[in-house]
Amino acid sequence: MDAALAMKPLQQLLAQYGQMRMVLHPDPEQCSIPREKRQAYRHYLMHADQLRESRIDANNGSTRLSIRFLTYTDPVSLTYRYAVDYWSLRTRVVIDHTLRAVAEKAYEETVRAEFAHPALPMSVKRFTRGLASFYDVTDVI
Repeated sequence: MDAALAMKPLQQLLAQYGQMRMVLHPDPEQCSIPREKRQAYRHYLMHADQLRESRIDANNGSTRLSIRFLTYTDPVSLTYRYAVDYWSLRTRVVIDHTLRAVAEKAYEETVRAEFAHPALPMSVKRFTRGLASFYDVTDVI
């Protein structure tokens, strides 16, 4: 993890470098991407390089919730972008930014926010040791 990430809070980074872009959202009105281009973005995100992940697995080994930090090529501008891909049994939301530090800070805050306010019902034992027991896989401390 880069030491520079701990320098500024996310809101300050967003004020300085611009807001995150809403790439995919269950409510089409929330997306920054035109409807006709969303399938291309889904395809590129499916083949993105995963840099970090926090995940909650079900008892049978399948994934119940996944928060991934990705790098991918924007299919329209052909530039590299960094994305936070939040997927659960109930929804999928993807936000991205051109700067890694901004997107990585958003990833860490998303992981912490999910712990603070879980989207899915969780057993009490998941909350016993903080993030380490809440997620089956995480790299956020």
